[in-house]
Amino acid sequence: MTVKFNRALANTYFSAPDHTGLTIPASPTTWALGIVVCFDGLTTGDNPQYLVSTKSTGQAGAFNLAYLTDSAATAAQRNRLAMYFNTLSTPTLVTANDNRAGDKWLFVFQQTGTTITVRRCPILAVMPTDGSAVVADGTAERNAALDGSGLWLGARANLTADRMCDQSIGRVFFMADTLSDLEVAKLAHGMEITDLGKAALWYARLDNADDFSNRGSLPIAFTKNGPITTSEAQPAFGYSASVAKPVMSGAPAIVGGQVGQAASYTPAGASNSAGRTQEWYVAGVLVSSASTYTPAAGDAGQDLVVRQIEANAAGSVSADSAPVAIAAVATDSVDLAASIAERIYQRIGTSAAVPFEGAYAGTKPTSIEYQLYAEDGVTVVRPWGVIAGATIANGVWSGLPSVPQGGMYRRAVRSKNGSIVLATSAVGAELFGVGDLFAYAGSSSAEKRFDSTSGTGFVAAANVRKYSSAGWAKFGTNGCGIIEANGFAQKAGVPVGLIDYGYGGSTLAQWITLTHARWTNFRNAINAVGGKIAGVLIFVGSNDAADNLVVSRAQHAANLRTLISRIRAHTEQPDLPMLISGFNRRTSSTADAQANFVRMAENDVGNDEDVCHVQTLDLLLSGDGVHLSTAAAGFPASANRNVAVFGAFVYDGVYRRGPAIVGMTIDGTAGTVQLVHRNGSDFTPVAGITGFVATDAQGAAIEITAAVRVDATRIGLTFASAPAALTYLAGAAPAVGTPVFDNGATLLPMHAQAEPLAAADTTAPTFQGELAASVTADSITVSWAGAISADNVAVVRREYRIGAAGQYVAATAAEEGSKSHTFTNLAAGTAYQIDVRCVDSSGNVSAALRIVPTTSAAPVVEVNYVRCMLASRDGTPHLNLASVDWALFRNLSPASFGAPLAQGKYSMVSGSAVFEITVPAAVVPAGEYMLILAESNGTMTLASPIAVGQ
Repeated sequence: MTVKFNRALANTYFSAPDHTGLTIPASPTTWALGIVVCFDGLTTGDNPQYLVSTKSTGQAGAFNLAYLTDSAATAAQRNRLAMYFNTLSTPTLVTANDNRAGDKWLFVFQQTGTTITVRRCPILAVMPTDGSAVVADGTAERNAALDGSGLWLGARANLTADRMCDQSIGRVFFMADTLSDLEVAKLAHGMEITDLGKAALWYARLDNADDFSNRGSLPIAFTKNGPITTSEAQPAFGYSASVAKPVMSGAPAIVGGQVGQAASYTPAGASNSAGRTQEWYVAGVLVSSASTYTPAAGDAGQDLVVRQIEANAAGSVSADSAPVAIAAVATDSVDLAASIAERIYQRIGTSAAVPFEGAYAGTKPTSIEYQLYAEDGVTVVRPWGVIAGATIANGVWSGLPSVPQGGMYRRAVRSKNGSIVLATSAVGAELFGVGDLFAYAGSSSAEKRFDSTSGTGFVAAANVRKYSSAGWAKFGTNGCGIIEANGFAQKAGVPVGLIDYGYGGSTLAQWITLTHARWTNFRNAINAVGGKIAGVLIFVGSNDAADNLVVSRAQHAANLRTLISRIRAHTEQPDLPMLISGFNRRTSSTADAQANFVRMAENDVGNDEDVCHVQTLDLLLSGDGVHLSTAAAGFPASANRNVAVFGAFVYDGVYRRGPAIVGMTIDGTAGTVQLVHRNGSDFTPVAGITGFVATDAQGAAIEITAAVRVDATRIGLTFASAPAALTYLAGAAPAVGTPVFDNGATLLPMHAQAEPLAAADTTAPTFQGELAASVTADSITVSWAGAISADNVAVVRREYRIGAAGQYVAATAAEEGSKSHTFTNLAAGTAYQIDVRCVDSSGNVSAALRIVPTTSAAPVVEVNYVRCMLASRDGTPHLNLASVDWALFRNLSPASFGAPLAQGKYSMVSGSAVFEITVPAAVVPAGEYMLILAESNGTMTLASPIAVGQ
């Protein structure tokens, strides 16, 4: 069912001349393009491989379908099909799934309205009963008509070899109709388009290399160019024509049946059919064999019946619909179905797709238009505009117009036939807006923002709403969430909706459990409002701390990150902004360690990408010792702080946080805390600062006698005695008193330092005493056993070096045990400088102890060769051995050897030497010999071969 194109044999393609039927029109906007592709060729290369084209990319009216190889620019495009439209040189649509060699698919690209969808189905061996094998593979938008200068299958005439198709394709068709999933699956099984009762404008089956005639309804002739062959990877279609008659299940059903309006029908199921026809009967009289029938005025009151006929080579079967009484012409009217009142739609960019639907009577409209009004239902805020892509049929209509941001809106619609207005609906009563949605997740601190327990008497802005399990609604006057909604709406300039999904008593452990109701209800709420949101405010951790569920700072931070990533994955918004509203003080039944873990984890996650953190430790608690107060310094202050921080982050890209402690130094009883500003440039108060707790090495509290501002980034502390560690606002219920605030436009508190901050150790250790050394000719062993080290904290190691420019090396555990180190491979008789120092746990180093020992001189060794002899090369002693007299060694090398002591003797300091002995040529016959030297200690030395008399 496919033919093979070979990129190496450029140019190979099928082509057809320009023809009006090759146009892919902008209107009507319904069409489908199908192609079978067997991926069996090259999947690498620099350029796309073109499958279907009407002209070159980047030209007006161009249409191109190409396979993007492994070398595509982005990972999201590699090994996928892409469609290029008009003057665009980059793909308008890229399929969502990889395609590799060996894959065999039917792809169907079809347009409804301005939306193009891609579906694919594997080649099926079994006749499908449903469309479950079909996979959605991508969407795109298009408006302009696509009219090329011809049609090319397999490539284009103007392409170079590296852009040629290297795959197998077949069954390429174009039709002014769309296909259901079941129909796509049936085509993938091998059924013909005519089997489905549909017709193609042009259709090249490409059964083999020479079968490329047009089987569509247009008189288009295809021409083969190049040595195209049958594919070796043809799909194994399971379909084959049955010899039995078609089988029908059920009967057709008429859709419509009114004078002046076309009636259609829903066909009954049929198998083994090679083609479908139909017959229309009015009062039992055959009136038409077309696919639709438009009743005339005289048909009113008569019964309309459609007969569906399925046929193949073996015969035909038919079934009649139930009769439908033809209705007389109705008065033209249109209405708008009620929508969800008070809803806010999340904008994408500056608009949102908002569903409209309703009914019409009388003349079938060619278009539906809508108009937006202010809340008064009179003031027009958007004039009449067409609902592009609206579906209009059988007395009902629906559409999904792109509504601009703003509101609250009311709406009306009107029906038109061409330029004539047929009817106009009443203005709908329901208000809606297009703006931003913020979801609230967590425990009671989130839940209470929507009721009186977080404050009363608030006035909600006209363009803010809330959503909960009860649906969309206006705010009343209770709940500090009104402050946040108003603040976000003012900052955004568009309507704002808050999604209320906090649960009292809930824990982070519950929220990250996929099967728990906390997560599933929240996820379902996000789906119910459209799946996309502008941000999330998280209030969780208090109950985890109270229930002793927090294992560590790192574990709580990891759980927070799990919740954040899960929300982003569900909404498919990887950079969705998040706000962590900090765990406030809790005076009832919460362990200090648990509270500290939570607060420090919140600080940590607040440093993550697209995550904000707002601290609430300084705010006023209610009488329950758990929640913030309803007074201005409680919940309302928290809400205003969230607006100031999160609103600036979401809408201005500015992240404001209070000061943070970055270090502490101690000098006796005086300490300095170093700050970094992340909102203002200075801080208050200048004296009487509270919240710090100092402790000694055993954890006992040390009195802080003064805490004052030194300058814009330093706080000076005075202690009753030198501390070892310092915390700030630590524990479940720290005494806040007069904490540190920055001087930004919105005052933000300094972040808690709940885990002890150790005082910086700047005191160097001492190393006193002397070093000792023992030497040999080539080594020195240095010992520090007689030296004493000391530090205010702890000495952790010794380091040593040799030479003034040498690098210090840490002593090993064994060397620390022996308190010594041996330097080897040294020169004899040479002085070496050796330094040893100690290091404390903070990296402070002591002054070094030094010693300069000298290695001993090299020993003098006398080598006494007592005799020599000649031997043959195989080592056999020569017969004239006794006649070889001693001769002086000469040409001695190296020069470090001394002068001869006597005949046959030399002094040797170390190393090796080259010796020569003069052997009279008359003593032995000419030839090659081995010279053997024997030392007085019995050692025999075999020298290199020598030549005598040659």
